[in-house]
Amino acid sequence: MFHKIRLGIDWFVRDKNGRIQIFQFPNLPIIVWFACMVVNLLTKGALQSSFSQLSLIFLSIWAYLEITNGASYFRRTLGFVIAVLVITNVFS
Repeated sequence: MFHKIRLGIDWFVRDKNGRIQIFQFPNLPIIVWFACMVVNLLTKGALQSSFSQLSLIFLSIWAYLEITNGASYFRRTLGFVIAVLVITNVFS
């Protein structure tokens, strides 16, 4: 039974080359999202609102890229979860 669980976990976190792909160096959309969030926290008014919206856009781009091109099923699932959270945030 534990062997089947381990195989399932391996399938979920490994890429097509067999390497574990949970964490990786951040790509451009996630770096820009982080920068927008920092500016959002440091500003007020219309500028804060603009950077808040920009951060959601870049986080959405990152989520889309992970869903469509994620190296492992873990990364694709993470992208899907973030996309759902962004959509929930926009419509709440």
